[in-house]
Amino acid sequence: MALKISENKKKEVVITLSGPIDQAMIEHVVKYMRYLQVLGKSKATQADIDKLVDEVDTAMFHKRRKRLAS
Repeated sequence: MALKISENKKKEVVITLSGPIDQAMIEHVVKYMRYLQVLGKSKATQADIDKLVDEVDTAMFHKRRKRLAS
């Protein structure tokens, strides 16, 4: 697979791929690039993320516990 990366007149990045291309790999790369873009705009601190993870873990624990008890 050949890869060419360039920038057009509108300051947009253009990625050109030639040869056999795995669609799943391209989708994975695009999702990762979107993730990086969102992450770059985030004002959340690591402490905020840790707190959110703890809240989700606790909520999921209680949900599983309730489901298994019934």
